[in-house]
Amino acid sequence: MTCDRHYPIVDGVPVIKNNISEDLDLFLSDKVYKNKSRIRSLNGEDLYFEQSQVLWNYLPEFVNNYKVNGPSLEIGCGLGIFAERVPQFVGLDYSIDALLAEGFECFERVCASGELIPFSDETYELIFSLNTLEHVPLLDHSLKEIDRVLKPGGFLILKPAWNCMQYNCDGVPYLPFRQLSLKNRIIKLLLPILTTKVYKAVRRVPSRIFSEYLYKEGLKLRWTRLKPRFDLMGKVADAEAFAQIDVYECIRWFTALGYQCISHPTMFKRVTSGHDIVCLKKPFTDNTNFNFL
Repeated sequence: MTCDRHYPIVDGVPVIKNNISEDLDLFLSDKVYKNKSRIRSLNGEDLYFEQSQVLWNYLPEFVNNYKVNGPSLEIGCGLGIFAERVPQFVGLDYSIDALLAEGFECFERVCASGELIPFSDETYELIFSLNTLEHVPLLDHSLKEIDRVLKPGGFLILKPAWNCMQYNCDGVPYLPFRQLSLKNRIIKLLLPILTTKVYKAVRRVPSRIFSEYLYKEGLKLRWTRLKPRFDLMGKVADAEAFAQIDVYECIRWFTALGYQCISHPTMFKRVTSGHDIVCLKKPFTDNTNFNFL
């Protein structure tokens, strides 16, 4: 991918991004990655290493089982916890503070947004992302970019926070009733029901079965924009999320492009999927018939 723009390089890290959200920039710099150390995180001294446990053993086992040689791109790499877990690691993150963290200096890094990945078509054999896509304002652009830079026959591993809810962004679980709208007061009363597995299954499984059998042509990525509340970060989970996407919708969109879903190969696994790791393999044939909302 080429262009005639010039971007700065900060301590060896190219900064190739437009500020898609000043609030997000400020939030990451002041609250999330300020004075953070990759070394301390790897020693288990903060939350980042704890969160990485979801993929800590999964990634090297996957690389070994599928003989992945790299290069490997992590979208939303943060402090680069997984840099030694995959071959030829390249880390992409929106926060320059994360990329300049102590102990991250010897790895390839780029400061950019997942909405516009600054690499050529079909560059990476493996792309993976943990707890990131829900924080990308234009989620559809990000998935298209991921498909563009992944090599045919390459692998994609995704584990965002699936199904982030607007009521979390609104602070419903945290704020007292007097600070909520009437709608959110009702939602707060119903939270013990809305958060149960039974309710979620009743709400989602029938529409997923419908999609499996009847909604295959003219595919559009179905997702929802959220209004984040950065002031509630640390008080309500995913209050700073920009996007809501269902794990099934993500699988459905990629498989419509010809991807093989390794993690959910059967209809039963797809329609009953929850907060799962999604693993896909890109086809060798080109299918670029994108259609977005």
